[in-house]
Amino acid sequence: MASIYENKITVAGFNDEKAHEVMLYTVNRAQELSDPVSCTIQPLESPLSLVSKTMFIQGDFGGARYSWANEFKSPLTFEFFTPDSLGRMALVRIVNSQLLEGLQSLRGYKPQPRAFGVVVKDNYGNRSDTIFPTGRLITPLYEEKLAKSRMRVMRLANDQNFTNFEGSDQKMIDDDRTSFGHSPSSSLPAPFTIDLGVLAKVSRLVIFQRQFSSSYYNWGNPVLLTYMYEPRLLRKAATGQSGPRLRKLRLLSPRVPQALLLMMISG
Repeated sequence: MASIYENKITVAGFNDEKAHEVMLYTVNRAQELSDPVSCTIQPLESPLSLVSKTMFIQGDFGGARYSWANEFKSPLTFEFFTPDSLGRMALVRIVNSQLLEGLQSLRGYKPQPRAFGVVVKDNYGNRSDTIFPTGRLITPLYEEKLAKSRMRVMRLANDQNFTNFEGSDQKMIDDDRTSFGHSPSSSLPAPFTIDLGVLAKVSRLVIFQRQFSSSYYNWGNPVLLTYMYEPRLLRKAATGQSGPRLRKLRLLSPRVPQALLLMMISG
C-alpha cells in the first residue's frame, strides 16, 4: 500500500523468484476503487531464504548453538526443535528477531547425540523447511553446575563491599533470587571476587537480575558485566599454597550485582 505522498509501491511477501501477476488499484478519499492495472513482477530472493542459507548449528555446552546473519534486519520468527522424552521432535523455544547477527543456544542436555533443528518464518505466512546441522545429530559438550556450598565471596584490596541496603556479599551466590548484594552509592566500577572452591574450567555464567517489586530489570540492574580470570592473584591470599587451586571471576557492574550467580563447568 502507498499513500498520496508516494509515487512508488513495494510488493512483498513472495518466497520465490518466479514471475507473478499483480493487480494495482488506486483509491480516492471516498474509498472508490479505480479499474485494476495488471503488471508482472519478479521478486528478488526473500529475506527468509537469505537468512535460512546462513543458519549454522554447532555443539555447545549442554546443547547446541544456532547462529545466523540477517543482512536486511528483516523481522523473522525462529522456532527451535529437539526431541522430547519420546523421541519426537518438539518445539522448545520461539524467538522473534531483527538482529543483524543472531545467536541462540539450547541447553540442559546430556552429552549424547541428539537432533537439533530450526524453522524460520516471516510475517507473510512463509516458512522454511526444518534446518538441521550436517549429519543431523549433535553431541552437546559436557558440563555440570558448580557446587555453591564450596563458594565464597572474597574481599581483595580493590574489591567493593555489597553490604548496603539490606544486601550482603554472600547473598549474591546464595541461590535465593529474592536476596541481593548492593554496593555503596557512586561506587562504579564495583568489582567483587568469588572463590569457586575448586579448580574448574568455566564454560558459562547464568546471571539473574535483581528482583524488585515482583519484577526484574526495573531497578539498578547491570548493563555491563566483565569477568576476569586471574588465578595467580589468589594463590597466597586465598589458600597459602604454591599451586594454582582456585580461579577468580570478577564482574564489573553498575551499582547492583546479580542476586544469583550460577556457574557451570566443562569436563
